[in-house]
Amino acid sequence: MDKQRKEEDILKMISLFRERELLWNTNSFSYRRNDLKKKALEEIGKEMNMTEEAVKKRIKSLRSTYVIEKRKVEHSKKSGCDAADVYQPSLFWYEEMSFLDNYISARKSVNNVTNELTLIPCPIICCQI
Repeated sequence: MDKQRKEEDILKMISLFRERELLWNTNSFSYRRNDLKKKALEEIGKEMNMTEEAVKKRIKSLRSTYVIEKRKVEHSKKSGCDAADVYQPSLFWYEEMSFLDNYISARKSVNNVTNELTLIPCPIICCQI
């Protein structure tokens, strides 16, 4: 498959995903209906000539990659760098996934450096026999 065809397929997948709000809008009543979500995934699969499982994997991959890129952008903005130095995503489809912005929440991360255990020396007790 040539590059242009692959890019077209990715954009088509994103478009089909966007059209089916119940797959990504956590505020939608239908979001909690697994039977409807399964049907929506099957519809996308039919249009993309893929199995439902392959569609799920592709969507998960696209979302994960988008979140990683978005995190890089936000981190570079927080770092205090100039506007010209803010990270620019390399994904040609990055802007196409921006409809997810209100539905993606950042998870709290744990910094291992600041949460290290502090070892406190204990007195040595010697026993005499």
